[in-house]
Amino acid sequence: MRVWVYPEKVYEEFGAERWVAEVEVVPSRWAVMSEEEREDVDPGCFPVERFAFRGSKAHQQATAKAKRILYRSAFGQARVQKQVVGWYVEEDRIAKWDDVGETEYVD
Repeated sequence: MRVWVYPEKVYEEFGAERWVAEVEVVPSRWAVMSEEEREDVDPGCFPVERFAFRGSKAHQQATAKAKRILYRSAFGQARVQKQVVGWYVEEDRIAKWDDVGETEYVD
């Protein structure tokens, strides 16, 4: 059954699966900042990059992408997570991507 997926605003099959690679990209200039300069920067303002993959090789693609984007970051870990379309508001047939299984971290 096709359902409306929030907040992506697309139709998907209920129960569809995907793998997501996600990393908070910390600029390389962060590594050369002094402690005083770092105190003036809000770490919450760093962009989060997220990529979704589907298909038989989705897990491998998500892991490879996580490694690639992690190299552009000064430090941290990338997250690789399996997601499935599940109900958000069943009465209105609105769904969302739910995390399932264990989260994998790529260093």
